[in-house]
Amino acid sequence: MAIELISSERIEALIDFPALIRALRNGFRQGAVMPARVRHEIDSSDGASLFVMPAWQAGVGRIVKLMSAVPSNAGRGLRTSSEVLNVFDPVTGELRAVIESTSLTNMRTAAASALAADYLARANASTLALFATGPLAPYMVAAHASVRRYRRIVVCGRTLARAEATAAAVGQRLGPAVEIIPTVDGEMAAFQADVICTATRATEPIVHGRWLKPGTHVDLVGGYKKDMRESDDAVVADAGIFVDQYETALRDPGDIVQPMAAGVITRQQVLADLAALTSGQHPGRTDGRSTTVFKSVGCGLEDLYAAQLVLDRLRPQPAK
Repeated sequence: MAIELISSERIEALIDFPALIRALRNGFRQGAVMPARVRHEIDSSDGASLFVMPAWQAGVGRIVKLMSAVPSNAGRGLRTSSEVLNVFDPVTGELRAVIESTSLTNMRTAAASALAADYLARANASTLALFATGPLAPYMVAAHASVRRYRRIVVCGRTLARAEATAAAVGQRLGPAVEIIPTVDGEMAAFQADVICTATRATEPIVHGRWLKPGTHVDLVGGYKKDMRESDDAVVADAGIFVDQYETALRDPGDIVQPMAAGVITRQQVLADLAALTSGQHPGRTDGRSTTVFKSVGCGLEDLYAAQLVLDRLRPQPAK
């Protein structure tokens, strides 16, 4: 069996967000075995880590993703993570493909958030506030825009130059029909928003509950360690909280474990994961005034079904 070697640059030409969101919706309904993600700390002063993420499902496939994360690469002008996804045949176990998966991870991360927002954001949501200026930022907006009709995108960065650069990249994806506003004023951005998306490496809250208007959906993507935090206690205190998958989300990210340890929230406030949302076990948003929070940590199931979509697109299509 020939092994497909797929570069990161090919991914966006092969798949799009509507198809990827459908694949993840089906994936969370169908399920997969996901042993806990293993993180090995390489340099505690730098935050450099190695991650191992396996997943498999009978009749679908088997994958193991390896990721090297070096946050200080941002100061070197280099990407902060490098990833490779190994895809094995579901029956024979033979290696079918090796995917250089930085783009695929960005896309599946964004697609998982958009999938959650399809259940949790108000149907009439029209303004999205993006607190992110890194490589993931344009993907997050493009994915969210595939499940809601946004008329305005507010891009908030630490510097106006970074916000403007990200706004330009977002504009290239969405076109002139959407108003895009760069800013450094987080309160202004959040106050306007129906949906807030954060994708940073913040260790102190960048979104505050007092800024939110009723019915806001907050999509927390960036923090994956206990000492990382994008929202303050007031964001989550009275919110309905949802996660992509329970095990890692209840163990690792500061946006969940810090307020839970302080008694601000309880385990009962974590209402459902994506499996429960996509299967109809939980209805998602039930009114127009509640705050909903989705905490994304990433999981192997997302990689498994995203990789299968890529391989499906590579297969010759039958003649009609």
